[in-house]
Amino acid sequence: MRAQSDIQSNSRHHGMGDFFIIRLNVVDMVTLSGVVLSCISIALMLNGKRELSLAILYLAVIADAFDGVLARKLKLERDFGRYLDGFVDTLDYLVAPALFVFLWGFNAWYQGLLLVIFIMCGFIRLAVFNQVGNITNAEHRLSYWGAPVFWSTLALGPIFIAHWFIHKELVFYLLMLILPLFSIAMLHNGQYYKFKSPLVMLTGLLAFSMLFINTEFSAWQKHMLTAVLAIFPLVFAGVLHMLVVKHNFLQTLAIPINKTWFGASKTWRGVVVMPLFCAAGFYIMDRFFNVTIAHLSFDINRYSPVALGLMLGLAYIMAELPNSFIKRRMGIAAGALPGKHKLIFIMADQLDSVIGCGLVYVIVVGMPLVTFLYLTVIGVYIALAVKSILYYLGYKKTRA
Repeated sequence: MRAQSDIQSNSRHHGMGDFFIIRLNVVDMVTLSGVVLSCISIALMLNGKRELSLAILYLAVIADAFDGVLARKLKLERDFGRYLDGFVDTLDYLVAPALFVFLWGFNAWYQGLLLVIFIMCGFIRLAVFNQVGNITNAEHRLSYWGAPVFWSTLALGPIFIAHWFIHKELVFYLLMLILPLFSIAMLHNGQYYKFKSPLVMLTGLLAFSMLFINTEFSAWQKHMLTAVLAIFPLVFAGVLHMLVVKHNFLQTLAIPINKTWFGASKTWRGVVVMPLFCAAGFYIMDRFFNVTIAHLSFDINRYSPVALGLMLGLAYIMAELPNSFIKRRMGIAAGALPGKHKLIFIMADQLDSVIGCGLVYVIVVGMPLVTFLYLTVIGVYIALAVKSILYYLGYKKTRA
């Protein structure tokens, strides 16, 4: 009854009388814009416009991500806003993603059952969040209590992209593993990482939205698909390299190339394993990915996958050395960031290897300039995402 009297007194205070039960503010309108965008996305799904529906759905995520930021900035925080946001979340992150994959063909009875369980667990997770909110972790930073529901929509884009390169049936098998695990994670009594940078979130979500919009236009689609494909061996090699470093495999090769010039983290082990891992990544891509020359903006198979992988792995390592040399001259320790201009150095850390490998693609196999630009932009965000995941899992000391 207290909540009802609070709302009624709030209405009278603003001169609304008893006609409306609540007066909406600008933050509430931002929250409700997510409903409009999600409904547009669902309409596009029903009409078979999957890429455009994902593009609009990511715009709905932006509305949800920034209504809380706006509420705190304008000092308009209130319980009603949190409840309203939770109801909108059921549409953005539970109903819309489940309907998307169902219409996509994930609709066998046992697959539908997994979707129902996913939605039920999401409802429970949102109810707990409305009651408790976020929690403070051991480092006195806000964390999610249970995996947040919005991860479902964030994951939907990469899962859909995967079917561009591998058979959809394999993607559905992957979904049958991901859905129950994520459903359990939403109810898990544990702490999950909370994103801190609104700028990174905004640019990342806009990048995904633009990526799916571009797929509607065939003139640009090949460039974007080729860029994503070209990044795969680099990500594959980078992750394996971090596993080698974390577990200190091949310790005899962990000798700094030049500790004074580049620091202790740039070792001969990286020079050896990165080309080998890149070659392995290219072999896997060539052997198992469902991609032909008709999908690409240039002939990526002009060289053998192993030879091209070896060249890219070496370029990956060599391109990082100038950046490390500059930071050592500035007195910045390996793996650290300066007190000022952090964003510049974070971007430089992502761009060096991406540009180095991109130049190999351009010079050796004739990658078009437009594809190179896609590779650079997409590569930065994929690198940041992968490094954040490795940091969260304890395989990296920093997120960048």
